Amino acid sequence: MKHSLELAEKIIIEVQKVLKENVIVVGEDGIIMASTDHARIGTFHEGASIVVKTGKKLEIHKDDVKRLKGVKQGVNLPIRFNNEVIGV
Repeated sequence: MKHSLELAEKIIIEVQKVLKENVIVVGEDGIIMASTDHARIGTFHEGASIVVKTGKKLEIHKDDVKRLKGVKQGVNLPIRFNNEVIGV
């Protein structure tokens, strides 16, 4: 199941209320669907793409920023629905 753009935007709004950090929601294709940084929407995020494939949390560190496309330092967590990764 693919999650909708509307749901991705709602996730951004709710998470930002708690974290006060930059937040992205990425679809199964590795493309950023929603972000607190609007310039990143529509761009590829290689770290999230890895999370979709593995289903595991991925921490992005300074060295990873140099080798992975479209990433910034932070944590990438899988979004699951019915035990299936539907986004990050």
